[in-house]
Amino acid sequence: MAEHAHHGHQEKVTTAEGNDYAQHVGTYRDFVTILKWSILAVAMVLVFLWVFVY
Repeated sequence: MAEHAHHGHQEKVTTAEGNDYAQHVGTYRDFVTILKWSILAVAMVLVFLWVFVY
């Protein structure tokens, strides 16, 4: 069997250099906002269908 070399302790990587964390947070907030309004719109369409079709 092959032996695996142990190279000491591993560093914990939190963020890579050059990442724009503020942009990431902004994009996530935009996604959540669009998702929220989309769910609300679908719920309203379902209510209108229930009221006017059923």
